[in-house]
Amino acid sequence: MKPIIIIMNFTHIYEQESLLKNKDFEWIDCSEISGTNCYCDDDAINKLTEKIASYGPDGIHFIDSGNYHYLSKLWTDKITRPFSLVVFDHHPDMQPSLFDNLLSCGCWVKEVLDSNPFIRKVCIVGASEMLIKNVDTSYQDRLIFYSDQALNHEETWKEFAHLHLDGPVYISVDKDVLNTESAVTNWDQGSLSLATLEKLLSIILKNQEVIGVDICGECSTTLNKFEIQKYIALNNRANEELVRLFKAYRMLYFCIEPHPLEPFLPLHAKVLLLGSFPPQRSRWSMNFFYPNFQNDMWRIMGLIFFENPLHFVTGRRFDEVLVRQFCEEKGIALYDTAQSVIRQNNNASDKFLEVVIPVDLAAILARIPECNTIATTGQKATEILLTILSEGKEFNQQLSIPAPGSFVIFLFNQRSIRLYRMPSSSRAYPKPLKEKAEAYKELFR
Repeated sequence: MKPIIIIMNFTHIYEQESLLKNKDFEWIDCSEISGTNCYCDDDAINKLTEKIASYGPDGIHFIDSGNYHYLSKLWTDKITRPFSLVVFDHHPDMQPSLFDNLLSCGCWVKEVLDSNPFIRKVCIVGASEMLIKNVDTSYQDRLIFYSDQALNHEETWKEFAHLHLDGPVYISVDKDVLNTESAVTNWDQGSLSLATLEKLLSIILKNQEVIGVDICGECSTTLNKFEIQKYIALNNRANEELVRLFKAYRMLYFCIEPHPLEPFLPLHAKVLLLGSFPPQRSRWSMNFFYPNFQNDMWRIMGLIFFENPLHFVTGRRFDEVLVRQFCEEKGIALYDTAQSVIRQNNNASDKFLEVVIPVDLAAILARIPECNTIATTGQKATEILLTILSEGKEFNQQLSIPAPGSFVIFLFNQRSIRLYRMPSSSRAYPKPLKEKAEAYKELFR
């Protein structure tokens, strides 16, 4: 699987760094967009948003000099679940907008707190104590500061090592947090060494689920030729070390993918179908469960209830409205056994799916009190669910894997629930469609 590294090219400075001359990296040319230097007007925001529309927030995004640090807001706008933001920066970037509410490199953190409905906490590391004192105190409940001066004390390190943030985190690094022996930027700089920054980042990477990272803080392109070559070499080394660090924690090659759908849980549902995890969106034919047109789940349901495998098919797509109505009417709930995963082979195969966070089964069952049947739709989903049942404090029940089409029984809050293991609806599972339909029919008798 190729690394997800994106280079946002505004000043052409990256073209002179050897690290980033890698054919596998994705380059986005932003050099022709006006209204982007330090401040970003509405037209530029629209163009930049369009430039990154096809990318998710995961991976590493190099975003040029600190003049473009506001791009962190555009990347975090892509996150659609509760998260916290960790910013390594000599400046808090919490100023009010100075000109007509324009987004800027000095106000972007404040804008994230003001406008992103999913942000929970912002932790700013390495900022100047003098600048921290100027931050609006009305934000203090949502901000955590570790100033560059405080990081000289052992107690601060102990506190940082035990830091617990709400949900997964997005990391933003401005190299102006570093001293001038570690990097050279076009802003005044802090006192952290590169080794210290790596230690701090390692604590976050060990203890938190990381959604993505961006890095800025390149030097000015207006320096004389001797200076610029010297500083580019220094910054190239810093970037190289940071990439190596994130690679060591599998941040680049194995990016954590959150579940893209909310659980579908009709209140009166009697049956809960649990798969493993949806395929990549490029394979979807609708915005609902089992969206791959090559998956036969909705053909199976068509055969069982309407004696027509094409009942839910419209052209080369499934009819999402019809599928949703059917599930609501029949009391069929749907979700998956994993809430976030790593695709180790960048495809839909369960064989290469690593579960990061399993489903909160107790929370799901609490929302569908009439459900007395769960069906896992494949081997991987069955294995994950049995692990949840054996390790979850609400269950603590050791169950053997049932044969395909068979069931075992477990208890949840005095509720007896049948767990069926169904044949996979994927065409990779070698069983005729009619035989699969006969097996699934047992769920609705």
